[in-house]
Amino acid sequence: MNDIYNDDLENIKIIGVAHISSKSVEKVREIIRNEKPDIIALELDKERFNGLIRKEEVPIKNNIKSKDLRFNLTNTILAGIQKRLGKKVEINPGEEMVAAIDEANKIGASIVLIDRDIRTTLNLLLDSLTIKEKIKAFFSILGSLFIRKKDLEKIDSIIEEDTVDDLIKEVEKKFPNVAKILIDERDLYMAKKLVELVKDNKDKKIVAIIGAGHEKGVKEYIQHLIADGLI
Repeated sequence: MNDIYNDDLENIKIIGVAHISSKSVEKVREIIRNEKPDIIALELDKERFNGLIRKEEVPIKNNIKSKDLRFNLTNTILAGIQKRLGKKVEINPGEEMVAAIDEANKIGASIVLIDRDIRTTLNLLLDSLTIKEKIKAFFSILGSLFIRKKDLEKIDSIIEEDTVDDLIKEVEKKFPNVAKILIDERDLYMAKKLVELVKDNKDKKIVAIIGAGHEKGVKEYIQHLIADGLI
């Protein structure tokens, strides 16, 4: 998949990465060092960004006391699963984003956060799930705890375009509401953010780091936005 996909957007590269992958960390560092962008856009919101740079972990007992109990417990469970999977391949979840932040600081590049607020996303998700989808999601999450290390080590081959497409189609089939909120809506949100970023910084070189599962959707939405004359 091409990183530069339209003459109007020749100053931006969109890079799809895996969130638990040492090769993705290396890829991010290499691309930033080679491209030396003025701006680095990240698939993060403010809360996740702060959590990464401060290495914050909120104890579960604090989440139980929180007014937003449903969100905080869900977020804690998902983060815990991701951390557990990361331990199996000896890499911290979000390490590719940490690498991008580190490289940005080294070259003096600006960092722009382009993802929707995690609270909005998770609350929309929890409100939209049917009982059947909640049951399916519960067992899928439970199953993820038993993924073998050798299967996780294949993650770099999973970010190939055809494989990602197949995985997204599977999610859309099993969990249509999950796919809509976690993938499609965020693809559009990030596409709009990137279009605005390019529009306001036509003389700047931009590199965007996003999950491989969002890459195709974000690029397609940007093409639609360009066709609508929004850039």
